[in-house]
Formats: sequence, C-alpha cells, structure tokens
Amino acid sequence: MKSITKAIIFFCFISAFSALQSQEMELTLEKAQELATSRNSDIQKQAIDLASAQRADKNAWNSLIPSISLNGGISNSHTITDGNTFFPKDSSSWSWSGSAGISIGLNTAIPVKAKITSLTYAMAKTSYSKLLNTIRLQATTSFYNLLSQQKNIAILEESLNLAKKQYDQVNANYKNGLASELELLKARYSYQAIQPKITQAQTSYQNALSSFLMLLGLDSGTQIKFIDNTSIKELKLPPAEQLANSFVENRYDVIQARESLTKAQLSASLSKHSSYSPSINLSENLRSGTEIKKDAKKPGLNGSFSVSVSIPVNGYIPGSNDNLNIKNAKDAVSTASINLENTIKNAKQDINNKAAELNRLYESLSMNSMNISIAEKAYTLSSQSYNAGLLSQTELATQRQELITAKQTLSEAESNYIVSIYNLASALNIPVNELISKYGVKNEN
Repeated sequence: MKSITKAIIFFCFISAFSALQSQEMELTLEKAQELATSRNSDIQKQAIDLASAQRADKNAWNSLIPSISLNGGISNSHTITDGNTFFPKDSSSWSWSGSAGISIGLNTAIPVKAKITSLTYAMAKTSYSKLLNTIRLQATTSFYNLLSQQKNIAILEESLNLAKKQYDQVNANYKNGLASELELLKARYSYQAIQPKITQAQTSYQNALSSFLMLLGLDSGTQIKFIDNTSIKELKLPPAEQLANSFVENRYDVIQARESLTKAQLSASLSKHSSYSPSINLSENLRSGTEIKKDAKKPGLNGSFSVSVSIPVNGYIPGSNDNLNIKNAKDAVSTASINLENTIKNAKQDINNKAAELNRLYESLSMNSMNISIAEKAYTLSSQSYNAGLLSQTELATQRQELITAKQTLSEAESNYIVSIYNLASALNIPVNELISKYGVKNEN
C-alpha cells in the first residue's frame, strides 16, 4: 500500500513539474529588453568598470592627501670582546627609536590629473550606456525577427491547407473521371512539396529562438509566447540634413569621439605641466628614542621641516623624452580632432541612410497591401474558373503561390519597417516613443 502511495505522489510531482515546464512564458518587447540587459555578461563587466571609474572620480583630488609614514624599532648594542674576554658582563644594552613623517608634493599637474580622472568616469558612463543601447537593439531585432518567422510559418501552413483542398478536389474529379492521372499527380506534388518548406521554416525559427533565449539568459527549453501590440505608424521625417544636424551630437559614437579629443587635449596639457612646471615638496619628520633600562634618560622629541623645489629642464632639451612626449601629445590632439570630424560625417550619413530606408519601407507597405488584395481576388476568380473547368490545375497552383508570396512579402516588410523605426531611434539616440511622438503622423479619423 505504501509503495502505491509513493508511486502516486511521485506521479503527481512529475505531472506538476511537466506542466510547469510546458507553461509558456509571455514575453513583451519591454520584458525582452529588460532580460537581455540585466543578464548580459558584457554589461555586468562594464558595470564593474563603471563603478571603478566612479570610485576614482569621487577621489580625484587624492593627490593632495599628504604621505604619512610611521617607523619604529628596537636595537641592541653589545660588546663581543674587549680584548681580554668574550661578551663581558653588562656590555649589552637595548634601546628603542621611533619616527613619523608627513610630506606633500604640489605641482600644477594635479588639477589636470583630476580632470582626466573625471573624464575617464564620463567615458565609462558613455561606454556603458552605448552597450545597453546595443543590447536592447539586438533584443528588439531578434524579437521582431521571430514574430516575422512565426507569421511566415502560419502563411505556409495556410498554403498547405489550400493545396490540400485543391488536391482533394482534383482527387474527387479523378475518381469521377473528370481529371487525368497527371493532374492528380501534379496536385499531390504541389500539396506535398509545401511540408518541407514548413519544416525548414520551423528549423530556422528554432535556431533563431535558441540564439534569442541565449541573449536573454533563459534556458534553451523555455517556451515563449510573444506579446506584441505594435501598430504600423507612419513617420513624417524632416529633411535628411536637418534631421542629422539636430541629433548628430546626441549619438554615442560622436560623444565618444569628442571625449577622446578632450582626453587628448588634457593629456597634452599634463605633458606640458609635468615637463615644464616646478614642483614643491613640504615635509616634516619627528624622531624620538632612548635606552631601555631603569635609569634611562627621558626620551626627547626632535623634528625637522624641509621645503624642496624641483624644476624640470628636460622638456626644453630637443630630442629628450620629455620634449618628444610633448610633441607626440600634440600629434594625438590633431589625430583625435580628425577622428571627430570623420565620426560626425559618418554619423550624419548613417542617420540619412536609416531615414531613407524607413521612408522606402513605408512606401512599399501600401504597394504590398495592394498586391495582397489583387492576389486574393485573382486566386478567388481562379478557383471559380477551375471549378468551372475553365482553368488548369497548374494555373490555379500558380495563383495560390502568388497569394502566399504576397502575404510573405507584406509580413516581412512590416517587420522590417518596425525594426527600421527602432534602428533610426537608436541612430538618433532617443527612445522610440520620443521618435514617434515627434514625427508620427496623427490619425485624423
């Protein structure tokens, strides 16, 4: 009896576990983006670098903290031999000593170093934000790609159903002597040839889904139910040059190029200060000590203060390392300036290309929708003509394929258009809702 009870409990546990595993995870685009960014290892590593840079920035002026040292020790002095005996009695004595020192070095390079530290933190923030944006865009592209593949599978299954109906009709006609064996074979081939396409589409979908789950940090066996409320929204964009000029400075690549120029300029300034500016060192040292014995003298305390000035001269010597470092730093500024100009040009071109692609894709949507209407009407008329014996089975199959192709084309175009909106928002470095709010055409109906 106990064995039966255990078996029942085990069966219930397995059933409950299987049911839990088979439950679909509802996934919106926002949830996908959140998962992708929260579980991405590159982002986690970048966050550590960002925290380190922030910690350094909070202590950017630590060069002004004086250097403090404490020293202490015990020593023994003893006579090994006095010429007559070894280790004569009472020839050993102990003493202690201690010292403390504080010093600080001052030069004009300290403020420049602090600025470089703060800039390093700003650059780390930019890199972190850029990586977040990249991962979100990857998740978005994969999300809509999978939706498009799901629609494609559904369209192919619809094609399979239509081909099956056509095959059944030809088979019935063949049994009644109204269709030839060749027509029956063609109908069967047309019907059965669709299943391999569905299998291939399903395989491609599973491969893409596996990569998507990996991006989101989910188990490979996770079942996903995509929740998408996206609607096709027309955007009325300003002229390409105006759009690019308005947002080019907002882009991460331009921000990074400008930060690199600023860092090169600060590094050049640091080279000059280090090679030309004098430095001052202030120090105070305290010392004390005495013998360790009952009648030892009371320890005193001695101090010494010093000021030293160091004036570098190597920077003025042509061909010296310091002099070459200064010239190399100037060259680095020139290079960074050229890189910034090129980055701005490329960024503007990228915005122009993405805006043009967005407009092109939207214009194609209406043509694709019209093509579906034509293809649906053509297939309906072809079916009627075939049933009336006025059209061949091959011609009907051709019309069916044109209908399926038209639906696939529209589905792919819609997916590409939505992704293109996100691509443009990413290129402008603004939220997609802000892009739609700025340039979305309002529905006057």
